[in-house]
Parts: sequence; C-alpha cells; structure tokens
Amino acid sequence: DEAHAHMTRFRKGVGRVASRRARAGMRIDVGHLWLRRGRIDKAIDQLTRAHQDLATTADLELLAMARCRLAEARLLTGAVDEAGRLAATAIDTARQAASPWALPQALAVALRHARVTSDLGRLRRLVDDATVLWRRHRADPHAASLGVQLSLGLLELGAEDEAATTLRIASALAPEDPHDRLILALARVATQARAGRLDIRAAERILERARALDLQHLVRISLGFAIRWSKPGRHRQLQRYIQQARKVGDHYGACWLGVASEGGSAPRRQARRLGYLAMAAGRPLPA
Repeated sequence: DEAHAHMTRFRKGVGRVASRRARAGMRIDVGHLWLRRGRIDKAIDQLTRAHQDLATTADLELLAMARCRLAEARLLTGAVDEAGRLAATAIDTARQAASPWALPQALAVALRHARVTSDLGRLRRLVDDATVLWRRHRADPHAASLGVQLSLGLLELGAEDEAATTLRIASALAPEDPHDRLILALARVATQARAGRLDIRAAERILERARALDLQHLVRISLGFAIRWSKPGRHRQLQRYIQQARKVGDHYGACWLGVASEGGSAPRRQARRLGYLAMAAGRPLPA
C-alpha cells in the first residue's frame, strides 16, 4: 500500500511537470508569433509565463528558448540591460542543454543586442563564438537567423567581405518561413544602405510583403528604410505608425521610424535614452 501510494504521488508529480512543460512550449510558440506580429506587449506576457513554468522543470532546451525569445522581446521594449542579461543566460542554458537548436537562436539574439547597444567588445567575442558555430551548422536552414546576425555583426566591425560571404550563404539556405525570408531581405537592404547604394524598390517590396503577412514589426523597419531613402513627405501618416508602435510596446520600431525620418534630434535622444546607441548614431539597423 505504501509503495502504491508512493507511485501514485510520483505519477502525479511527473504529470504536473509534463503539463508545465507542454504549457510552456505552447506559450513560447504563441509568444514568438506575437513577437513577429509586432505585438511586443502580448509577446512578453506569454514568454514571461513560459519562463515561470519552466523554472521548476529540468527542460534546459525549452528554458533556453524561453530566455532567448524573452530577451528579444525585452530588447524591442528598450529594456536593454535586462535583454542583455537574458541573452547571456540563454546562451549558457543552451550550452548546458547541448542544444543544437537553441544555441544558434540564443547567439543570434545576443549578437543583435550587442550591435544595437554598440557594445563592440562583446560583439567581437560573440562574432568569434558565432563564427565557430556557424561553420558547423551553416547547411541547416534553421541556422539562417544566426547567419544573418553574424553577417550584420561582421559588417558593424568593418569586415565587409566576410559579412557579404556569410549573408550569401545564409540566403542560399532559403528558409521556408516567410518571416525569416524577409529578415534575410532586410539584411541585404541594410548592407546596401551601409554601402550607400540602397535599391529603394527592394525596401518597398519588403514593406508590401510584410503588410500582406501582417508582420507589423517588419512593416515598421522596412518603412523606415523606405522613408530614409526616399522623400519623407510620401509618408504623411508616420506619426500614427510611431504611436501605434509605442502602444504595443515596440519602442525599437518607433525609434527606428523616428530616426529614419530625420525629424530633428528628438528621435535620436529617445533612442539613446532607451539604449539603442547604434540607432542614436544614425546607423542603418535592420530587424
């Protein structure tokens, strides 16, 4: 009887852990979908809950992904210090889990964070780590996001040729996900912009596609490129876009639109206050 009671308690405990793990996995997926749609407020709600669910389980791979997605969401709200801590912890957790799935994602977010905050020392260290991992996984379509962020990190460090090669390899992976394809396209646009030869039609095609797919964060970023490289007067509803972005927690998108419009020094002051130092310096940042 005592053994039976012990087994019953054990099974119930396992069931609770399994339930928390399943719920957390679903919340990570839902949070990621909200993140892609530019609803950062809703994304943070789901991802925070997922992180809490996983705190009492041993699933390090899922925990690494929760931290990775939450770091990305926090970066977009302007909570850059918290985002940096989460990204670093996500890398450590992914390494503990020996996860070939979570580690490239965590490194990609950390690279983006270091680039946006102009932490060049950390960016160099991350580029070295990411280069090793990229060489190991660059035939995997799921690693395309790492290739994109690695190429932009290399570009930020002045390694233009290596950045172009990395982006070319990432583009050849042709990920099926339309969001990831648009991220690749935005990286190409950012590379062109840095070289002073942006094809405005490419930015406008990304804008049209992002609108059609209701990927609102990418709409804001591609609209910023279109405004910066065309006549700002074409976009008379710019303030409405900025207000909408702030309302849903996408302060990154709001700042990018403000900086891209070059409407005085206020947008850059706002970017600097939030910690988007590269953006405050007027550099062309993609999604």
